Order: sequence, then structure tokens, then C-alpha cells
Amino acid sequence: METENREGIGRFYLTPKGSYPSVTTVLAASQDHSFLDEWRARIGEEEANRISKESTDIGTHLHYLFECELQGMEKPSPENAEQETATRMFKVSLPKLRSYVKEVVAMETPVWSDQFRVAGRFDLLCVNKHGRLCLLDFKNSRRAKTVDQIQNYRQQLGFYTQMIKETLGRVVEDQTIFMVTREGFVQQFQFKPSDTPRSELVTIRKHFWEIHHV
Repeated sequence: METENREGIGRFYLTPKGSYPSVTTVLAASQDHSFLDEWRARIGEEEANRISKESTDIGTHLHYLFECELQGMEKPSPENAEQETATRMFKVSLPKLRSYVKEVVAMETPVWSDQFRVAGRFDLLCVNKHGRLCLLDFKNSRRAKTVDQIQNYRQQLGFYTQMIKETLGRVVEDQTIFMVTREGFVQQFQFKPSDTPRSELVTIRKHFWEIHHV
């Protein structure tokens, strides 16, 4: 599924039914970014950009290592400091990942919802250790988080659950955020589809429409 970036809005996916905004683009419109603006003002744009790029590079490589593991591919040796950090995080989290994921159903699969007019690619659809169909999303963080701090991740899983049902005809039973910190601490946040009511997703999508009219 091809993508396009619309200036001032974000990423869009070209689906068979038209161009739909990505889930992260839709969610970003409903989030409070004031703390990020304050952080950038406090440490300066140059340092903020450096830290952001470092985090992105670590997260990208960590995600790739998880893909290699689940697809039975050879994992590359680290080539820089960011990849070394990601490799260390991967190794300490691997036992928990292996114990939780029992069967890979699909990875990095494009899905969309005509009802909500959103699209994207999910990280992993699997059968978990409980024998249930689970939507799992990989995250990395500089430090441990509380469940109250990841409500946008829960909403993201909610949208993807609907998209998987519409596109693939599969009913997600469990939702998991698999988060690894820089110190190697693994957090698994567990949700059910019922934790994110449809009305909540409707409100988020409506807010995006009111801002961007798409």
C-alpha cells in the first residue's frame, strides 16, 4: 500500500477505496503537544533533534530485530551506537517475546477501515500463549511508563482491531503493547477490544475531520 505525506497534516495511505490518513496521523491531532514544545524550548532545537533522531534510530533497528526473530531471518551485527543499544534491548527482551508469541499469523500487513477512513500497517498479529488471536505492537522508551501514559497506544490498538476485522476478516481477542526501555526493562500492557469503545474512536476521528476536513 503506497503512502503520501501531506504537508501540515501527515501520512496518508492509498487504499482501494481512496486516500486515508494513517492511524498515528489521526491520533496526533487529538494529543496535547505542549509538553514537547516546552521540552524543545528548554533544551534547544539542535539538541532536541539529536535526541529525537537517536530515539528513532534505536526504535527502527529494534523493530527490525524483532521482525528478523519472528521471521527466522539472520540478525545483523550492530554498525553504530544506536544499533548497539537496540541490540542490547532486543537480547534482554527476547525470552519474554518467545514465551508470549506462540504462532505468527501476519506481520507488517496493510489494513484499513472504510467506516473510520483510516489506514496503516500493524506490527504483529499472532496466537499468544493463551491460545488467543492477539494484536501486538512493539514500542521502545527511554524509561518505564504507566498505563495512564500510554492511552494513545490503547487507542491505536483500537483502530487497528477494527481495521483488521474489516480488511482481513479476523477478530482480535487480545491486545498487547510490548515495550522495552533503554535499561532493558520489558513492560507488557494488556488490553481487550472492549477497553476502547467505538464511541471513543468516533470522537477522535471526528476531531481530525474538524481540523483537516479529510
